[in-house]
Amino acid sequence: MEPIELVTSPTFILQLIELEYRDQKQVAKALTLFAHNPSHPSLRLKKRASDGHWEISYSMSGRVLFDWADEEAHRKAIFLSVGHHHIVD
Repeated sequence: MEPIELVTSPTFILQLIELEYRDQKQVAKALTLFAHNPSHPSLRLKKRASDGHWEISYSMSGRVLFDWADEEAHRKAIFLSVGHHHIVD
């Protein structure tokens, strides 16, 4: 199976740059895992009831928000924001 295509928003990039290096490494690891296995238990994938966006975890307190560009096929994800709970909630 081909990896999922990952697209990042300008906001996501700016927030990623502001994270500590350790968190940046964790995000990179999580996105690589997501591209190959979005249902991996460590990502804690869920759809948020509050706004309809999807969420994965890169650490116990770090989250990545995204939307599927293709709701049915789930082959392309657009990453919207990244950070700790107070940033993405």
